[in-house]
Amino acid sequence: MIRSDFLTQKLFLILLCAMVAGCNSKPQEYAPDRNYYFTVKSNSLSETSAVVKKYLETTIPAFKYTITNASGIQWPYYKAYELDEKVHRDSLAIPHTIIHRMIPLENNKPSEGEFLVQIEIFEEPDTIPNYSVTIFRQTNNQRQLSASTGIHYIHPSEYRTSDQLADLLLKNIVRYSFK
Repeated sequence: MIRSDFLTQKLFLILLCAMVAGCNSKPQEYAPDRNYYFTVKSNSLSETSAVVKKYLETTIPAFKYTITNASGIQWPYYKAYELDEKVHRDSLAIPHTIIHRMIPLENNKPSEGEFLVQIEIFEEPDTIPNYSVTIFRQTNNQRQLSASTGIHYIHPSEYRTSDQLADLLLKNIVRYSFK
């Protein structure tokens, strides 16, 4: 009987400590969004380039993006979220502590500390489609180069249709926007 009372008291103490710890823990924080404005430029007048450009311009801003602990281990390394979805900060892969909200530049102007992502699609007849991503940070009313990917090539064996090419470009371009 004494042993049973001791175990009951010990269990009660453990439960009490767990409740106190639970009450004192601060609520999970949500990761903040940061605006990344973007432009898509194509030097080609081909139908494929027009389809790809339109796809990127409409699909990129439809979501917000970040690299999470889970997504960071498999290509394309980022996860897309609905625009109104909240993301817990502790689910992000360090050093990624923010959510990238991609907004078409159009008539917008990046504010201090925000970014501009310039996407260029280069396609010439009889060549491999390729692209580059250049990122600028807005500081003191000027744009400062933050990162540049150089030119990347996508081999024709990686896609069969312009839709597949557009999706492949989307995944690569969004991934490179984290530079």
